[in-house]
Amino acid sequence: MTLPDDLENRLRRSAVGAFPELGSEAPVVIQRVHERPRSTLIRCSVGAAPSGVRLIVKIPQVFARPASDRPRIVPDTPPLEKAGLEAATLGAIDRDLRRAPDPRFAAVSVIDVYEDIGAIVMTEASGAPLSGLVLRAVGRRTSGSATARLATALGSAGAWLHRFQRLDLATQRTPRFESRAEVVDMAREIAAYLAPRTTRPSAVGDVAERFSDAADELLPDVIPTGLHHGDFAIRNLLISPDGIVTAIDALGRWRMPIYDDLARMIVAIETSRIQSSSFGLALRPAQLTTMGDAILAGYGADEVDPAAVRVYAVLILLDRWAARSERRVGRAGRLASMSGTLSDRRYSLVARRLLAPRFDRSP
Repeated sequence: MTLPDDLENRLRRSAVGAFPELGSEAPVVIQRVHERPRSTLIRCSVGAAPSGVRLIVKIPQVFARPASDRPRIVPDTPPLEKAGLEAATLGAIDRDLRRAPDPRFAAVSVIDVYEDIGAIVMTEASGAPLSGLVLRAVGRRTSGSATARLATALGSAGAWLHRFQRLDLATQRTPRFESRAEVVDMAREIAAYLAPRTTRPSAVGDVAERFSDAADELLPDVIPTGLHHGDFAIRNLLISPDGIVTAIDALGRWRMPIYDDLARMIVAIETSRIQSSSFGLALRPAQLTTMGDAILAGYGADEVDPAAVRVYAVLILLDRWAARSERRVGRAGRLASMSGTLSDRRYSLVARRLLAPRFDRSP
């Protein structure tokens, strides 16, 4: 995207407003521009080293999206509305940690919002994405230290989510899916949309049926809710060299079942790029289970039923599967057909893993 002409001047004013010691003539250096599917991230510095500050500017990609009748667990948020929501959520996280610090967690500080372009300006977080630690777990020769560091990071991520879901901001957000019946109805709606658009319609129907049975058994009639991150995935959790967790991209628009973000993390690992490119062979089933267990243990074994989370994860998986199938519509040729067949098979296998007890018994 083309950057606004006055961006450097705006960044200088924002930075000096938050850090007056920088001075009104502080130099602004744009260091990197990273284009993502739905946003552009700009890394910059304001002020001379060593007293300067490093900032991240997140600007949404605003473009017309084709009309869609795909059912969604959460509706899309208009791009220009995201900055205000994310700023409020990140600000609530920052205030909460200042009030009651925890050595396991850190937060970014929002210093400005440019409403006209939907941009949010924040301090740069320390650390690398958790996805890097997951990648190092691939293979049979993973060192004990790398495995221990991953387990600690996943546990801290679960503990972070437990605290996040209970922020005061949750009381100001609209709840969704407060009952088991709503969750089951959503799964049926997504499955009905997905089945005719996949190469494995019978598998979709089978998964939906077994999900309904498992939900009746494991999900409570009234589901506890908490503040919803919205994209709680390994790419959005930064781990510092000493293991401190900083979460980013927290929208906080809804109050959702406490299972939802936990399930999104599990599904994100199960369907990660390394898993997809290796046809599910990079991370062994035992490794996937261990990672999920570490997240749930960090969240609190007495707070949530792991079996309920894994059942709810099938709803998240169906939602992702439907989104992928929708994106595939309009493609043509043998490669697209092969890609669809392999993708559908992979999603079907993940669903069977998550519902393993139901597939181990006769229907």
